[in-house]
Amino acid sequence: MSKDSWTWKAKDGALGGLLYEPGNWGDALKASWLATLLRWVADRSSGGFSGYLDPFAGAPTYPLGAQTAKRFEALRSDTLAFLHTPFIEQGLWPSAATIFRELSSSPMTVYDADRERREAWRGSPGVAIAEAASGWNALESAVGDENRLTLVDPYDILAEWRGLAESALFRPGLGTTLIYVYNRSAKSAEQFREYRAFRAFLDDTTGVRYLAGRVGCDPFLPNSHHEMILLPGRTIESGRDFEQIADRLEAATLELDAAMGRMAVFWR
Repeated sequence: MSKDSWTWKAKDGALGGLLYEPGNWGDALKASWLATLLRWVADRSSGGFSGYLDPFAGAPTYPLGAQTAKRFEALRSDTLAFLHTPFIEQGLWPSAATIFRELSSSPMTVYDADRERREAWRGSPGVAIAEAASGWNALESAVGDENRLTLVDPYDILAEWRGLAESALFRPGLGTTLIYVYNRSAKSAEQFREYRAFRAFLDDTTGVRYLAGRVGCDPFLPNSHHEMILLPGRTIESGRDFEQIADRLEAATLELDAAMGRMAVFWR
């Protein structure tokens, strides 16, 4: 499937050619998981991640539409409250890489296929821009680091994973990995089969326990889901550590889901 064959419907006009609405429910889930994970790791005596790799980083920030900002305020999310003053009040939505920079001082490596968005990072302290032909190439060619955090967030991983994720996602040294998935299984049998194939691929390839959480794409008529998947690396050891971060990510996901539920059943 071409990345141009579907789009989230932006509510506030032109968004610079993006195929999605900055600050959508998927962005909220992604920010929630990223913030929860970074805070948990920072609280441990062993310290935080050694670095951050984001081969589909986008720009540092995006314009936030008025309706989307109002929806964010209605969330009343404790997990995401830190975004309010530096970004939401300024009419901006931060990319995941910017959220990492807000919560961690570790070095970052970013890439984006769009030159303008990629160049927007140039000169940012502590940020290196990968020399690569594509996001997948940046992921595949990155120097191994078991203690790094990697975010894999292409436009549509379910349309791209065959032959790409297979070679890039599970090579040694990738570290802890967060994956964003836009799951459109409810829309067609074909989409459902492709999603099931991707999850079977994760089950068969990782060889480790992983975590997955989702929220609907809309509080009122959800016909698809935003999902996050965590593949633990060395920074998250098995056993107690895994259960601790599982509990925190579950709570963060339930917080967002509950807020969406309130919006669907009561207005004031």
